[in-house]
Amino acid sequence: MSVEPLHSGLRMADLAHGLLERSGFVLAENDTVTPVKNGLALAKRWGGMAKTVLLAGAGHRGVESRDEYWNQIGSFLAALDPATTSVPEPSKGK
Repeated sequence: MSVEPLHSGLRMADLAHGLLERSGFVLAENDTVTPVKNGLALAKRWGGMAKTVLLAGAGHRGVESRDEYWNQIGSFLAALDPATTSVPEPSKGK
């Protein structure tokens, strides 16, 4: 089975550099393991630009099965690489 790279090595380096400069924080409103206040504090201390998103009504577990979670990740990645047009699909496995 052959797997084709999504981007050239140089392009991946550009994306990695972008990740070091900015970050996205997806916070779950009802998370008792990693409370919203802790996520906000981490975002505030981040060395670069940070975008925070609050998932209303979400707890610590299961956020990866929510469409809004993947939409936010897709938006974040698209901002790093405007050529990215697709949103990652949630995993169906457990």
